[in-house]
Amino acid sequence: MIESRKLVSMNIAIPSPGPGASYAQLKARRDAVEALAAARKRDVETVVTKALSSGRLSAIDSVKQMARAKIEAIRERVKIIKQLYGTNPKGMAKALAQIFKELKSAVQSFREANKQSMDATGEGVRAALSEDEQAAAQAESEAGPPPKSLYDETIQAAREQLGRDGFEFIDTVRGLAKALTDLLETARTQARARKRDDETDKTFEDADTAFKDLNEQLDGMSEEILRAAPAAGMRVSIAA
Repeated sequence: MIESRKLVSMNIAIPSPGPGASYAQLKARRDAVEALAAARKRDVETVVTKALSSGRLSAIDSVKQMARAKIEAIRERVKIIKQLYGTNPKGMAKALAQIFKELKSAVQSFREANKQSMDATGEGVRAALSEDEQAAAQAESEAGPPPKSLYDETIQAAREQLGRDGFEFIDTVRGLAKALTDLLETARTQARARKRDDETDKTFEDADTAFKDLNEQLDGMSEEILRAAPAAGMRVSIAA
């Protein structure tokens, strides 16, 4: 756990150059503004890290870790499935339908935990800030028209980080699902070259439905993240 410390950004004064200021005075003010911005960024990052790694948020994160572990376990099982059903299209479709359902379950668990994390950020930030820091943030908020208080800024930053983590999870699942649909299409091609039967058709329909349900879960989770932390989606788009 990160130890509490005084807010650096509260201790940096910005000199006012006044009218007719010299270049040196203007530069001093610019340097002070940049120093304040850098200190503020460090303050926010420190509080976010502390908030997300303690208390209720830490407990919720353990649920996410289990969902991630489940995805990796499924990834390993797929290697076995490829060997077992490489020439058995019906068996492959049946196995993939089950995998899609398990992926959906993992996404549901992560999605609910992520929503709980977003809802608990205010509680986590309050717990992470010491009494002195809370008083300083409150004084800053009341002192004038800065765009937002440290408290609000930190909550937003925490939600953005949770959002980025959520999108990373979504991307991981979508990447795995893409590989699985490739396997499904290969199996479908194999099945078409054989004598058609209703049971095989039904097996492929079940796999298609399970894949569709998985995508609906992923889309719903993505929409929830964007509502809670729109900037997380913007940063993902820029990175992509």
